[in-house]
Amino acid sequence: MTGRPLNILFVCTGNSCRSPMAEGLAKKIAEERGLHVDVRSAGTHARDEWRATPDAVEVCREVGVDISGHQAQRLTPELVDWADHVLVMEEMHSWAVQACDWRAPYKVWKLAEFVGKKRIDDPIGKSARHYRKCRDLLVKAVGGALERLAV
Repeated sequence: MTGRPLNILFVCTGNSCRSPMAEGLAKKIAEERGLHVDVRSAGTHARDEWRATPDAVEVCREVGVDISGHQAQRLTPELVDWADHVLVMEEMHSWAVQACDWRAPYKVWKLAEFVGKKRIDDPIGKSARHYRKCRDLLVKAVGGALERLAV
């Protein structure tokens, strides 16, 4: 592979569940498909000391994805500028991305729309069953997004 990779940024609220799971899953799917992408994640209200939740780590581990070393980071204008595509979990995240960079709307996608849904629900504070449901939806949505965007 030659040239610059496609830069993809996943955005959720705390960068401790959905977006780190999406990031880890995207890296695995891209590697399996031989896609040249660089993947990161951020949260609209993340704190630097936050890590991926234990349930997020566990349900990703179940499908061969290790996000145990994930460190949360807050969404910044620099990250939005870096990204070729910003994939958000719900509408309020797209507003936060656009607040970072008024030119961003052309690169923002609702990840759930790649599987015909409106949003990816936040599993934080819920059971492992909710985390698995979120993970399984993310697998499908991320796969669909990579299929469409990383061509």
